Amino acid sequence: MHLVNGSSKVSGQVDISGAKNSLLPLICASILGDESSLSNAPNIRDADILLKILSRHGVAYEISENEIKIDSSDINQGSKIEVYGDDVSKIRYSTILMGALIGKGYKNIAISYPGGCSSFGTRPIDIHLAGFEAFGVKVSLSDNHLTLNINELKKRVSHKLRFPSVGATINLILAAAAVDECILENIAIEPEILDLMEFLEKLGFKFEFLSERVLKIDTKSYNKNRSIIHRVIPDRIETISYVVLGALCSEKQLTINNANIEHTLQPLHFLRQMGIETHVEGDTIIVDRAKELCSSSLHVGVYPEIGTDYQPLIAAAMIFAEGESEIIDPIYPKRFAYLDELSKLGVVSNHFDGIAKISGNKELKTQLDIEVTCHDLRAGFTLLIFGLLNSGTMILKNSEQISRGYFSFVDKLNAIGTNVIEVENE
Repeated sequence: MHLVNGSSKVSGQVDISGAKNSLLPLICASILGDESSLSNAPNIRDADILLKILSRHGVAYEISENEIKIDSSDINQGSKIEVYGDDVSKIRYSTILMGALIGKGYKNIAISYPGGCSSFGTRPIDIHLAGFEAFGVKVSLSDNHLTLNINELKKRVSHKLRFPSVGATINLILAAAAVDECILENIAIEPEILDLMEFLEKLGFKFEFLSERVLKIDTKSYNKNRSIIHRVIPDRIETISYVVLGALCSEKQLTINNANIEHTLQPLHFLRQMGIETHVEGDTIIVDRAKELCSSSLHVGVYPEIGTDYQPLIAAAMIFAEGESEIIDPIYPKRFAYLDELSKLGVVSNHFDGIAKISGNKELKTQLDIEVTCHDLRAGFTLLIFGLLNSGTMILKNSEQISRGYFSFVDKLNAIGTNVIEVENE
């Protein structure tokens, strides 16, 4: 739980950390080699949980400032592995261990069902499992875990995903280590997937895009005995989080360092159209305090369109825009619980069937001591922004959600002028 003492005007500089959505697949991929050194690696809660899960199976690791060293040379041998535990069910990216374990050569894999942000609807893994079956894997489901049995995988695999799922794309790329050649159609092409591909190329994977969403993978040169040094890409969602925070909460402007501008072009352009002024200098974004914002309509899509993780952050800006704004999220249509929380501050909105209508309102209730609940990590950061705007004290319950994806967020925020305090849950 966190206390956010409001009326804070931020200023100064904030450094963007490595991407959560890149780091976690890279940790899973590390078991395909011997030793991996990941720099620009944020020590976030989900990474810590994932590493502890792997450590129970013989993987050693060492965490230092912005670096994680992983030694998988002594990972459990044999054909069978069981990955159970409450911690497996706490994080979404434990799902990605399935593809990595198939790629590692295990013949019988049992794993607890994954967790993560689930408050905005179910996050089925049927696309992942259909892909595994195309490889020749037999999938069995039980009440609390699933089992993957592999008698003999196909040497050459061709499979089309019914939807360009990020997680399924990652899983199938990792599983491809166990076959000679694989062609995947309708894949996701997020920057985090390209970062994973760059890592795997150092293990001997060869990738060729036959078209924008069709990928050919050749693993005949894959060498599991290699040691890898890799730098995690900057977190594009954390970048936009601080752009919005700077626009709404800064005294004059906020400087954001270590950003990958290319990866944030679409949301930056959208926010500029709303009236948020940003200036780019190399890997630095300078955002001015917003003056007049105009309403807009956001249709969430798959990369390179603006993704679902951005929508709670963009909604924060819409709340201060003139007129009514709209968000359409067909990917996670129930991801609007944060708007119900913000209604306690006078935010006027309604949402149904993946559509949210937000009425712009500059005269919010900002002198309240209130309690709100973080339903997922991006919504949690949005609530935190409004805690800074509120002149009272906001109690953020379930705020460990924010820690899942924002490295050292309390220290970062307080360094630019906020007063955020972590307290023990009662």
